Amino acid sequence: MAASIDPLGVAKNLIEVSVLKTWHESIVPSYPDIQPSKQSPFQYCSNINQKLVLWTGDITTLKVDAIVNPTNENLSVMSPINQKIFEIAGPSLHRDIRDEIGKCATGESKLSKGYNLPSRYVIHTVGPKYNPRYLSAVENALYRSYRSSLLIAGEYKVRSIAIPTVHLHQRGFPVSEGAHIALRTVRRYLEHQSCTLETVILILDDTEMEIYKRLAVLYFPRSNEEEAYAFENLPEDIGNEFGEPTIKERSIRIQDKIVNSEDEKTFTKSDSAAFRAFSKMAGDHDIARSELIQSKSKKTSQLQQNAKRYQTWLKLARTLDTKDIIKLKALYKSGVDQYGRSVIVFIGNNFPAHLTDLNKAISYYAYLMDDMVDNDYIAIYFHTLTNAEQRPPANFLKLVYQTLDPKYHKNLKAFYVVHPSWWLKWSFWSFCTFTAPELKSKLQYIDDLKDLLKFIPRDQFSIPQYLFDENRKMNGNSVTTPNAASQPDEL
Repeated sequence: MAASIDPLGVAKNLIEVSVLKTWHESIVPSYPDIQPSKQSPFQYCSNINQKLVLWTGDITTLKVDAIVNPTNENLSVMSPINQKIFEIAGPSLHRDIRDEIGKCATGESKLSKGYNLPSRYVIHTVGPKYNPRYLSAVENALYRSYRSSLLIAGEYKVRSIAIPTVHLHQRGFPVSEGAHIALRTVRRYLEHQSCTLETVILILDDTEMEIYKRLAVLYFPRSNEEEAYAFENLPEDIGNEFGEPTIKERSIRIQDKIVNSEDEKTFTKSDSAAFRAFSKMAGDHDIARSELIQSKSKKTSQLQQNAKRYQTWLKLARTLDTKDIIKLKALYKSGVDQYGRSVIVFIGNNFPAHLTDLNKAISYYAYLMDDMVDNDYIAIYFHTLTNAEQRPPANFLKLVYQTLDPKYHKNLKAFYVVHPSWWLKWSFWSFCTFTAPELKSKLQYIDDLKDLLKFIPRDQFSIPQYLFDENRKMNGNSVTTPNAASQPDEL
């Protein structure tokens, strides 16, 4: 609902916080039965979920105690949100910035009155410019922007606050990466330091909304089942107890002292050296054997849990409405290769991970492929025209790979990656090194489709025409579409 302005500059058509739908009231999808190995750091809490609102609309129409104004160090940036805020607030806000506030450092926040705005306060904050070379510093600055805004809200006893995305598009911050920081910072604040704050409204555009809905599940699970699913899909860095990004390379493990301060006084240098040498000796063999047995038992338990999860995926697929997944035509069978092995094609550009229910997709794809991978097969992944937001989270891919039935790994004979980027090659190296070493010998990169057609007969190879067109642009050759490939067959 757009706001109009009366002759005094005050916004009309105002929206009460009470009419907004909270995250607690949103629809929770069905999830497979997952038994996490330990407690999730972001537990299901209906009271916290009732305080979060994801909303698309005009921030100046909200009747809240405070709104956040994302800006630059001089408080002079003029994005559409800034322009609307200053237009409604009137010249007094400009005067406050000029005479009272002055400048604001990156990561900091400052408060002013709202004047003609329906909000009592405006909290001005400066997000960082995105630079992947200094990623740790950039992420930390973004965290401080959100947290300092919330701390000011707490200081002034604010009960409701509206926050647009602080990681401004003009500053180049990827939406998904910024969303992780925003959501977990809000979650941690509501957990530990919110005494008066009753509502946090995150103001999003349509694209941001889809991304935030997908990621909010990780930090604000709406059921015990969703909490278990979220735990398996959390990113590696979930921040500290306040949501602040952590840097593993700078973490120092401080071991417990073996002796107390009084005993230390009686130790000579030679005593200390002897004690350290003794402490490095091999432990008791019975203890080592016990630990080995426990390790094997834990591995067996994990395999059983993965098998149970995979069977749940198969069962879940029979109950889901998967028409939206089928329409994507991202995964399908494309004939056989020169050795008669089934060819499975996955087209990255056809799979908008940030807009897709990943749990539904993997259940459906596992159900379709279950019979086919009983025999030898090869897989082809097309990275052509795929961007960062279309890729599923790395932790999700790790979970999927570890959960797939062992026959997927055993019967896969070759995995071709077409038109890989440098980033993708690095990602696969990391994945093969730490998660799937058995995949490394089967992985082959294909920069030109003519090389792929050496392994697969043309009359068996079916991909969309635009992939051939892009290959021609990239490599300058005229690889043509096989007649049989005009329409990919569904699995």
